[in-house]
Amino acid sequence: TPDYLHLLKTDYNTLLKELQPLLRFAVNEVCTRYSMPDFFDDLLSSVNEELLTHKFDKIKQTYSGETKLTTYVVTVVTNYCKDVVRVEQSRKIRSEAINEDTEIFSDISSDTKALIADEIKRLNFLILLNKYPARLISCLKIFANIELTPQEINDTIAELSKNSPLSTIPTELLYFDENEQQRYTLLANLLSKYDKKDMQGDSLRRWSDRKINDLIRVLNGNPPNKSYTKESIIILIEYFFSSKMSESA
Repeated sequence: TPDYLHLLKTDYNTLLKELQPLLRFAVNEVCTRYSMPDFFDDLLSSVNEELLTHKFDKIKQTYSGETKLTTYVVTVVTNYCKDVVRVEQSRKIRSEAINEDTEIFSDISSDTKALIADEIKRLNFLILLNKYPARLISCLKIFANIELTPQEINDTIAELSKNSPLSTIPTELLYFDENEQQRYTLLANLLSKYDKKDMQGDSLRRWSDRKINDLIRVLNGNPPNKSYTKESIIILIEYFFSSKMSESA
């Protein structure tokens, strides 16, 4: 049996090679769970690259020895795979729901346009009711894998400190093709500089999940007359931000 811990300290390439059977198993489990078998090769390639460039360094810093190293690695890889799959799924939803080469709503019937516009107004109202609307907007964009703007980040900071303009924004936070958890962590790190509490990426993600679940519950009604889920609400979020862009154009 290879000395995985020694390899983690000395030789990432050999460690990656020795872990391939476990990595293939973990990637296959995620692809099977999310019904994306054709994504296996791309996802495995992404996992290998991410481990060599980032994750092995992170694992070396955080591994405590309480579990087997292989178990810890599989957990890290599985969480990463879930994030990548969600990005891929949301991209497919966007490409199916919105034709980026045409004006928003251009191929939709007038009745459907009116219904969508009404839902957008409801979502906007619920966002404004939140204690931290700018933070929620930033989290919705991270959740739906949409690019953030520097102004949106500054608005999020301003909710905590009106007189503390942000000097530098990590580019990884702005772009939607970055890892979702990484974007939450980067945003949390920024907010921690202006908040009394030491905010962590996991806590911000949990806050975002609670708020999104609240939005889904209210939008669905009581008794429910809509059927939003965490997957389908991404379409509404896309329409919401696309309409904002149309208004400002």
